Amino acid sequence: MFLKDSLRSWLGYTRRERRSSTILLAMIFIIAGIRYVIPGKTIDISELKQIQGITPSSGIISIQDTLKEYIPAIKKTARKSPEHLLDINSSDSAQLEALPGIGPVLSARIIKYRNLLGGFTAVDQLKEVYGLPEETFNLISKRLYADTLKIRKININKARY
Repeated sequence: MFLKDSLRSWLGYTRRERRSSTILLAMIFIIAGIRYVIPGKTIDISELKQIQGITPSSGIISIQDTLKEYIPAIKKTARKSPEHLLDINSSDSAQLEALPGIGPVLSARIIKYRNLLGGFTAVDQLKEVYGLPEETFNLISKRLYADTLKIRKININKARY
């Protein structure tokens, strides 16, 4: 009894907090238990063919058959080749200023932030640059790409703040 009272006073839980944490733990165990008690449904290859509407004669579903409907969508979302785009990891301030909405101040901030990071891994990292509006980012993001081979790796064990 002494241990129980001292543990309660040490943890500082009220009766309501103990009750709610007990209920929460019980719910977690019930949900986790249901997952292991009720097995997931396995799908047979014949059911998969019926779902996709593919009925190959050999019984083997080829990649071409499954991706026929997705290929036009992939072609629509393909971006321009990097020859027509500007690499943000190797561009200078003059090239950045040629973009719409980017002036000398923003181009200097982008280059400074790029040097602090060691290079951009994705175009979306430009959103982190101070003072770059969302509208300007939307205008220029289609004209940029990030060449990840030009990233300068930073040794975090020896890097200064």
